Order: sequence, then C-alpha cells, then structure tokens
Amino acid sequence: MHLEQCSSTQNSVFSGLSSDIQNDLIKSIAQVIRDEIKSEINFAKFVSVIADETPDISHREQMSVIFRYLTKTGIKEICRFSDVTLEPGADLSQSILEIIDQFNCKEKLVGRRMMGPL
Repeated sequence: MHLEQCSSTQNSVFSGLSSDIQNDLIKSIAQVIRDEIKSEINFAKFVSVIADETPDISHREQMSVIFRYLTKTGIKEICRFSDVTLEPGADLSQSILEIIDQFNCKEKLVGRRMMGPL
C-alpha cells in the first residue's frame, strides 16, 4: 500500500521498479537457487556432467554445462550457461573444471562412454 502511494505521487524519489532494485532482486533470487542446487548436489550420491559450447548469433562462444543427479523425488537436470569467449588456444576444460568446483562435486562425478555416431 505504501509503495503504491509513493509511486503515485509526482515527487516520489523511491521506486520499487528501479533497475538497481530489480538487479539486486535478480541476483538474490539467483543466489538462493544456486544454494538450493548446491545443497541437492551435496546430498546426491553421484553426479554426471555434460558440457558443450557453440557460438551464438553474435559470434560469442557460449558453453552449457548440465548437471544430472538423483534426488529423493527423481532425476534432476540443471543447465548453466556461460560466456566462454576466449583468446585463441585457451583451455575450455579449465572453464568446465571451474564450474564443477563451484558446485563442489568433483569427487561424485560418474560418466559413461558414448559409442558410435550420435
């Protein structure tokens, strides 16, 4: 109610819709979601990771990393996108390892070798 009154007046200085407040809210929500994912991964027995990268329409390299793990309610797949526009010769594997370290799941990684063409 108070915010509605403030925003309806001409001399209002505060706006709950400012870009700074919106960005702070987005960052806070993203942190809560990351913390929940980290918690789920922490309780998971095994984690698999799939990573791929490709240029987007503006020719910037985008990498997607998918974490797949089992929770009490079933299998979850969480995708994270990163801008990995790097200098020529840079090591993409280092970028993947840094993301894995952020989720603290290196010791839980399992994998499967793919056979034949896709």
